[in-house]
Amino acid sequence: MSETIARKTKIYILTLCVIFLILEIIGLLRYKVENLTLSTLFLFAGIAFEALKIQTAYTSTYDVMLSAGMLINLLAVIFLNPLEASLVAAISIAASSLKRLKIHTSFYKYFFNISQIGLATLITALMVNFLKSLVNTYVASGIVGPIVYIFLNSIFIAIGVSLEKKEGFFGILNRNFLFLLPSFLFLFPSIVIILILSEYAGLLFVPISLALLLLALLGNYYRKLYEEAKIENMMILVKSLEERDEYTYGHSQRVANISEKIAKKLGFKESHIERIKIAAMLHDIGKIGIADNILRKPGRLSEAEFEEIKKHPVKGYEILKKIRRFQNHEAKWVKYHHERLDGSGYPEGLKGDQIPLESKIIAVADIYEALTSDRPYRKAMTKEQALEEMRKMVGNAIDEKVFKAFLEALEEEGGL
Repeated sequence: MSETIARKTKIYILTLCVIFLILEIIGLLRYKVENLTLSTLFLFAGIAFEALKIQTAYTSTYDVMLSAGMLINLLAVIFLNPLEASLVAAISIAASSLKRLKIHTSFYKYFFNISQIGLATLITALMVNFLKSLVNTYVASGIVGPIVYIFLNSIFIAIGVSLEKKEGFFGILNRNFLFLLPSFLFLFPSIVIILILSEYAGLLFVPISLALLLLALLGNYYRKLYEEAKIENMMILVKSLEERDEYTYGHSQRVANISEKIAKKLGFKESHIERIKIAAMLHDIGKIGIADNILRKPGRLSEAEFEEIKKHPVKGYEILKKIRRFQNHEAKWVKYHHERLDGSGYPEGLKGDQIPLESKIIAVADIYEALTSDRPYRKAMTKEQALEEMRKMVGNAIDEKVFKAFLEALEEEGGL
């Protein structure tokens, strides 16, 4: 949700806060803090996991954005009473988010997170406790608990987003729930393993398992930081490559900006747009292995020199596929950004739908930026001249749908 929050969204957030407070007061009358030591342990674990923002899963295909604090909340549901579990969840998110509140998070967003996570945990705890008497504990705690928790989170978020952005509630709910559901693949085995071991080793195993989990997730967290550092180094390489040539200085950044606008017009979600933008920023990284006398040659390239230039998409692919998160997508988008619809492109001569849509987006942005920039062998075209030239390419080098989105973005921006 945006920092400038609509009035009806504020009312919704305040309503959630009031409901949560009322239920907590009722909980205080119904339950007591029965296990202060275990509650304190879960609280510190929850704060640590939320503050670190360790992701539950991280693959080359997607990031599961829920933090591992979600697992702590669900374990609290199992080992604590509903009041204790909801207090652990609410206080954990409140304490861990204080730093972000001071920097850039509004009070409304802050209290929305506290109340919705507290409510989701409380309702899940009540549901799990009720089901334990009807079904197997592992089913109630390991299957029903995570699904109910994820579903409630999705509902609370979908209501807020639909109020704020005026999007359809069910569409947002479906999108969020399907996006968060992969977390279940992490939660179910983790919860079941901890339950089984705690039965044999007693509650002493709970702090041990939390410590082991923290170590495992910290490894994942630092691996992610390492990959981000590698990506940052690649960005620096691209900029240093372009700085060697006054004609291409800033080229990749401009291609990335144009690609971002096209992707928005085509309706990609924000996380996908960001990935396209990064791929566009790195689309020429393979040129790092091309000699300067070829890259900066003022005249027409010889056939041998052009063959050398044509290697840069594959070189870029080889570099990017070493980054785990780029293996299945960004590396391939970069590899195929010089393919043409008619099959006359390179490196593999793909045709039509064989070419990833993301590669087609980068291609359009790359062509426009190249045509409207000075080169050693020609002066930059005007916007009108470039568009006229690009219209001739539609259907053979340029995808019609992508070009239409590009024109819409161009018109909206008054120039890219």
